[in-house]
Amino acid sequence: MADAGKDQNIETNTIDGEFTLVPDDANYYGGGGEVDGETGEIQGRMSTDAPVDLPRNAYSHAEQGLSRSSPQSTYAKVLDGMLKAKTIDALDTSAVLIGNVADEGQRIELNQKYDALRSELEAKLETTGSTA
Repeated sequence: MADAGKDQNIETNTIDGEFTLVPDDANYYGGGGEVDGETGEIQGRMSTDAPVDLPRNAYSHAEQGLSRSSPQSTYAKVLDGMLKAKTIDALDTSAVLIGNVADEGQRIELNQKYDALRSELEAKLETTGSTA
């Protein structure tokens, strides 16, 4: 790896540092991954531990993982955060969690409440002349 702050001699076409090169005939973890010589893309399973073949199923596997790990927020928790907001920025920050509420009807209701609260805060700003 090249060292930060060290002259890399770019103008002389040499770069100082330690670099590791993987030989073309390297065994990719013994899992049968094939490298496309033209593009460098790795196809197939990289190891027996890998749950997906790359790159075909990697995207769908990642999406499944995201859907399993997405945090859920309760209606009450999101509403409480929005009601406590004293500024438009705080309200906007609290409202980000609306998308994490599982029930669609509750999300619709929270969005309506958000619109009403935002209108109230904007009206207060207009009468006091301050900015959020």
